[in-house]
Amino acid sequence: MIKSVEQIAEVLGNNGYETQINENAVFTKIGGSSQPYTAVLELSETQLTISCELAKLGDFEEDRVPELFAAALSANTVIDPFAFAIIDEADDDSITSPEEYSFILIDTVPVGDLSEEELSYSMDSLWKALTESASVLRTAFAPATV
Repeated sequence: MIKSVEQIAEVLGNNGYETQINENAVFTKIGGSSQPYTAVLELSETQLTISCELAKLGDFEEDRVPELFAAALSANTVIDPFAFAIIDEADDDSITSPEEYSFILIDTVPVGDLSEEELSYSMDSLWKALTESASVLRTAFAPATV
């Protein structure tokens, strides 16, 4: 059973990921080799939270944000166990404006009996969610139709 960030990093390393560790989290690059995303695997006593920032809301034109949200909600059924979410000032008090809100993928896994296989499954699921997120992001970045 996995019980520490060092064990998480070891499993990820065995699966080809390069990792960095701090007291309660593991960071790893995932996605394209030229512009990979950073996945954060944060361990608490009861759960492992895996998140990956896709963009800041300020990266999108304001009038495209409703389309982004609609596409993300629709895609949530496809990317399960991950989900699209927003990190705002309620989650991070250093955020001072909506433009700084993070648009992320997130999954939470109970750690009572977290195995290497479950962690590998979660990382494979993140890959699949990242693949699906490309179409969601294209929706928001596509030129507006008249």
